[in-house]
Amino acid sequence: MRRKSPSTLAITVALVLLSAVGQQAARAALTPAVTIFTPTTSSTYSTLTQPLSLAGYAYSGDGYGQGPKIMSMTWSSSQGATGTCSAALPAYSTSWSASSIPLALGENVITITASDSSGQRKTATLAITYSNPGISYSVTDMHPCSGLIMSDTGYIAGTRPDKNGNTQAVMWHDGKLTWLGTLGGPTSSPLRINNLGHVLGTSLTKSGETHMFLWRHGDMRDLTLDGLPGTSWITYDPFLNDLDQVITLPSVFDPWLWQNGSVQELQNGIVYPDLGPFITWGLSNTGTIVGVTIMNEHDWEAGSSLQFVKNDKMKAGNASFYDVPDINGINDSNAICGYVRGTFYAFAYANGTYMDLPVPNVGINQWGDGGVSLSEAMRINNSGQILGDCWTQDFSHALLWQPEGSFTDIGTLGGKNSAFGNNIDIIGYTGLLGQSGWVVGKADTPTIKAEPYVWDAVNGIRDLNLLVDSSIGWQIIDPHGIDDHGRILALGRNTSGIVHELLLDPLPPRDVSLSPSSGTLKVGSTCKFTTVYFDPNGSKNIRYCYLLISPGGRLTDAVLVLYDAGTNKLWIRSDDNLRWIGGFHPGAEAIAQNSACKLICPSTSLSTSGDKLTINWSIQPTALLAGERCSAWMLVRTFTDLRDGYKKMGDFNVK
Repeated sequence: MRRKSPSTLAITVALVLLSAVGQQAARAALTPAVTIFTPTTSSTYSTLTQPLSLAGYAYSGDGYGQGPKIMSMTWSSSQGATGTCSAALPAYSTSWSASSIPLALGENVITITASDSSGQRKTATLAITYSNPGISYSVTDMHPCSGLIMSDTGYIAGTRPDKNGNTQAVMWHDGKLTWLGTLGGPTSSPLRINNLGHVLGTSLTKSGETHMFLWRHGDMRDLTLDGLPGTSWITYDPFLNDLDQVITLPSVFDPWLWQNGSVQELQNGIVYPDLGPFITWGLSNTGTIVGVTIMNEHDWEAGSSLQFVKNDKMKAGNASFYDVPDINGINDSNAICGYVRGTFYAFAYANGTYMDLPVPNVGINQWGDGGVSLSEAMRINNSGQILGDCWTQDFSHALLWQPEGSFTDIGTLGGKNSAFGNNIDIIGYTGLLGQSGWVVGKADTPTIKAEPYVWDAVNGIRDLNLLVDSSIGWQIIDPHGIDDHGRILALGRNTSGIVHELLLDPLPPRDVSLSPSSGTLKVGSTCKFTTVYFDPNGSKNIRYCYLLISPGGRLTDAVLVLYDAGTNKLWIRSDDNLRWIGGFHPGAEAIAQNSACKLICPSTSLSTSGDKLTINWSIQPTALLAGERCSAWMLVRTFTDLRDGYKKMGDFNVK
């Protein structure tokens, strides 16, 4: 049982006393309860495949042998289909499942109904959006490169055989391959890469020793010669941040810091004299070291390199080793996330405040605690979003927590599990969180275990293999990296069974059409333009839509208007091209203007359909453009800043 704060304990006691006093009356009022945990515990779900399978948990009476039993369980669809759930009935509590539920394109509401022996009924519903997938990613075969790692900014490091067959470290960026070299020996390999494209790795020297190197802008520095310990410390994962600071661990309790050519041991009184043995769990890009230290035999605390956290929630007191916090992630604002060993409960710690991260309250966990999910927080990005997972004896799901503590169940691909990390009695499915809030990992389908997926807040969870062109002959089997623009590193298997590293690039949005695309624009008259923008990931992925009308494509003294889907507002660019003017909703009684035109907001509207966003602009050109031959250009950008550049779409005379 996890530890509770005093306020939580007080509430628990009050509830227990109330239950004891009113036990008989409460039993008489009990009705069945139904929960859904496959494919998600959330109330909504999106899928690219059908038919659908659901599963969950139900109980009646008190769930433990008192009161009426559940006698039947059925499902029904808003599209008119019905069926019977599979469950061991009659029962006070049972797991249930429903399979082969047909879906129609668009929204489908599925209702699960449990009926008990007293005639009472309880329902649970799931709103499901079903859509046909389109090809959303191009695939680049990175062979013969292997062992690839990727930074948030898209730098990729790995190894590649040289002309003699020796594997050496390489870096790939913007289509260019760079050989990093060695420290005099035949081989080298990367361990970490930061957002500047600097690489930390190991290399054989001319004498055959293994040394650590830091490669920056063509220069490979031997960090072992700067005083780092010998090769044994390579056993423990090192850290590299954007300040080019390096943390290494010769042993689990002995971290060392390299920065600017100097080496310091972080314990034994050399840097922090108050520290005992110290386990480093992270290094932020702002230079904060975070970890766990033994202050004495039974007193553990989490802390940073500048100030140790004194909050009672972050130390185990006289508890055992298994009750200490494990810190798994730190972001650039020094917010951390992790879990408490033994109790397996995820937490976040930011700005001096500790927070237990909430989890779905369904099922029974593997220790028999009804309704409690065990959890672990594993990654935190610079927006404060945290990726982790929760699990019970019935299921395991990946979760995405927001900074304030609310969470989204990533769900599954129609099967039972989608998990992050290596959890007790649960197969560990990889999950990675990009700074943009996109998640890649693995999840079950009704027939396939651990199928690769990509998830984002707009489209939900999607099967990666349905988003690439199947005719190219690659099956995605293991996504293991994602950057800020949604590019994904993954292992793939071809039709011959050969596994290569692949780079999946999101297909960019496109400017589709402008209507009209030619003619005469009259000064002072309202001109109507219809622009259509497209994104293969769906119209909801489009953030900015631009329309530019000007002589020669100039940006000053021009008709340059913008729709921001993130705020649902219209803007016009200033004459000097230095700022945006307006910020009005489409249809609002307002006009935004510069010296070249007026943007008439009341008669400007938009609509979406599938992967297209259409805007009907109302624009009045001014005398500033009279007599000019103007070209029309369009530009579209996504929430992950993918774009296609300004595209010329038409020509007009202004009179």
